[in-house]
Amino acid sequence: MFDSRFYFTGASVLTLLFSLAGAWTLLLLSIMVMFIGIWQADMEQIRELEPGTAAMFVTQQDSPLLSLDGFVGEQLLFYQEGLPVYRDLFDGHHHWRLQDSDSKAGRDELIIRVVPGLRYRREP
Repeated sequence: MFDSRFYFTGASVLTLLFSLAGAWTLLLLSIMVMFIGIWQADMEQIRELEPGTAAMFVTQQDSPLLSLDGFVGEQLLFYQEGLPVYRDLFDGHHHWRLQDSDSKAGRDELIIRVVPGLRYRREP
């Protein structure tokens, strides 16, 4: 498939040709080619994202992505994408423990996802 530069160049050439020829209704074709180029450029940028960054933008059906603002973090482990990653979180009512990335939890009401896309399990 062609990259976005092909579509942007094609839209520019079509716009120039249709403007010089006075074919004003055909300018819609160049606009459509330009929108295809914009869509293709977005797809190229998404493919270049790191998996951790892409997970923040892609919605997952299992649970909503929560902000760290409602939690108090304990035992800072490291920073991921500029955000702190804590071993334990406390929301005022429950304690949450960071899960391994390898563990498959499925759909469990005791699991939450916190920015930047990490899973925490509620501790009893």
